[in-house]
Formats: sequence, C-alpha cells, structure tokens
Amino acid sequence: NMLYSINGSPVNNLTGAFWGCKNLVKSPKLPPEEKYMVGTFWYCPNLKVAPVIPENASMLLNAFIGCSALEKAPVIPSGAEDIENIFAECTSLSGSLEINGTHLSIYTNALKGTKISEITGTISDELKAEILATK
Repeated sequence: NMLYSINGSPVNNLTGAFWGCKNLVKSPKLPPEEKYMVGTFWYCPNLKVAPVIPENASMLLNAFIGCSALEKAPVIPSGAEDIENIFAECTSLSGSLEINGTHLSIYTNALKGTKISEITGTISDELKAEILATK
C-alpha cells in the first residue's frame, strides 16, 4: 500500500509518522512528493524492510534512528540535505550504503552504532570518508 493521502489531503510530511511503532516490520511505500522524514521511523525496533526514500526527500534526520532490526539501508537520494542520526543505533545495519545527495551538508552521527563498511554513490570520496567515520 502507498500513502498518497490522509483524509483526502496529500501527504508530503511524514515527520514522526511511525514513531515507536513496535509492530512495524515492513514500511509502506512512501509518496513520491515526500520531502520531510524527520523521525519518521524513530525507534521502530522490528522494522526490517525500509522504504524507498523519495528522490526529493531533503530532511532525513533521525528518520530510522533506533531501528535495530534494519539490515539493509535504503538509498539516500539526491535531494537529501540533512541525514543527521539517520541510521544511529541501527545495530543490525551492515554492508554498503548508497548516497547520492548533491546538497548534503548535515550528517552528524549518521551511522553511529552501525556496521556499514562502505559508502557508494555520487558524493565525493572525501564526504564518503567523513560520513563513514561517524560510525
């Protein structure tokens, strides 16, 4: 199922939408207009399958913080500007992470507590190293 509207209004801000949802294992598809994912999946400890992050999503801070069952990171799209704490405390998260954010400027503790070993994507090698160092 895809979230396109709630009570007839378009959805483009999912700030805190699934905050602390212990029963969420797989995310619904997100609307392509989504721009704000601040704390959207904050401490959803059983979330194993993350959604595809919409291309224009810019504010992703705390989006998946504390999702300790999450095993694979979704691609960070080109619209991303802020990924502070995006995967902090996602202790099952490993492998590689693709980041294509051309406007990315805030990434404090983005990977704190993860086992991410590689960053791929269109960002510079210097920025890849800086973000990987946030583990």
